[in-house]
Amino acid sequence: MKKSNLDKTITLAAFTISLIAISMVIMNYLKATPALDSEVFTVKGGFGYQIQAKDKIIIKQEYMPAVQGAVPFTSAEDAQLVSSLVINKLLHNESPVVTLNDLENLNIKVLNRQ
Repeated sequence: MKKSNLDKTITLAAFTISLIAISMVIMNYLKATPALDSEVFTVKGGFGYQIQAKDKIIIKQEYMPAVQGAVPFTSAEDAQLVSSLVINKLLHNESPVVTLNDLENLNIKVLNRQ
């Protein structure tokens, strides 16, 4: 039995809608799965952080960025705040560089600031 043009059009439309729905489900899953993650760790005299992309370390920061000398973060919370800032910058296609101004905006005390 031969299909009419209307039947073919309906089949094609249903197939297209199905593909769009599947694509939307996949895109929502990928958005919900964090591509970047961070972990705070202890170092001599304080804390540092690392940022991973799918279990591969892409940034390891043992000391406060933008601060002269090897000055670790004084708290795990401060290290976590900065790692979150860096991840946010990366996700927005910005440079992950952290400045003294960034540290001040996060209310992070820089003890050895000269």
